[in-house]
Amino acid sequence: MAVNDALAQRSLFVGAAVAQGEDSPVAGAKHRNCAEATCKDVGVVCVDSGYEIHVGGAAGIHIRGTEILTKVETEAEAMELIAAVVQYYREDAWYLERIYKWMARIGLPAIHAATVADPENRRALYQRFIESQGEQLDPWAERVKGAEPQEFAPLAASAPVQAAMEPAQ
Repeated sequence: MAVNDALAQRSLFVGAAVAQGEDSPVAGAKHRNCAEATCKDVGVVCVDSGYEIHVGGAAGIHIRGTEILTKVETEAEAMELIAAVVQYYREDAWYLERIYKWMARIGLPAIHAATVADPENRRALYQRFIESQGEQLDPWAERVKGAEPQEFAPLAASAPVQAAMEPAQ
């Protein structure tokens, strides 16, 4: 996925309610894990034949590499599959259960069966995910466009403040 496509993927998932926080990076090279796509919840690794979809990693208290769910040929297939996996997780995981723990509980074959092997179910999961997103707003999008520039403007010069803080003589 190109950088713009990775940003589109991120914007698709902004504000998605999940049982526990979810990370889904995109790495542009199989042997360079710059985006940590092979140790996050859901990852995409660009390869010559398309995209590997990785799931079930952890890089916090528990360290666990992802497992390859499948390979897809197009960016559209990758986006649909990732959304379907996240939706399946949203519907099936326990409260505060991380994706890697959910995957350990139900098994990679169950995730594969519900999202890869069953195209009709994958599309239904994807549609439910899209419907759930509604009109999600990226909280930083307006700031990037220049809205409210004073919000991050420097405060007044600090010299008078420092003088006011010095003890009187």
